[in-house]
Amino acid sequence: MNKTILKSVLFALSVIAFLALVLAAAFVKQVTAPLPSADEIASLQMAATRDAVAENRLRLAAGAGMPEAQLALGRLLIWRTRTVEREEGRAWLGLVAGNAG
Repeated sequence: MNKTILKSVLFALSVIAFLALVLAAAFVKQVTAPLPSADEIASLQMAATRDAVAENRLRLAAGAGMPEAQLALGRLLIWRTRTVEREEGRAWLGLVAGNAG
């Protein structure tokens, strides 16, 4: 009986390790992808309402200092229901406004 439990635990750990590797590879691919062009940002903003990968690409571009992405991310987050996300959206919009003037 103990061997069966041990085998089950080892199998579960193997599955978790495999999933962690898959997620890490996806994250590395996303981080190393080139920044989106200004034209791509508008479509990313629309896709980000339902797609976490698109939102993450916007976040990476905004963090890299692309004003178009900062504006798009601010507009996206300002309409979220969570206060923290709305405040983050205001911060991105304020950054863009501060850099424009």
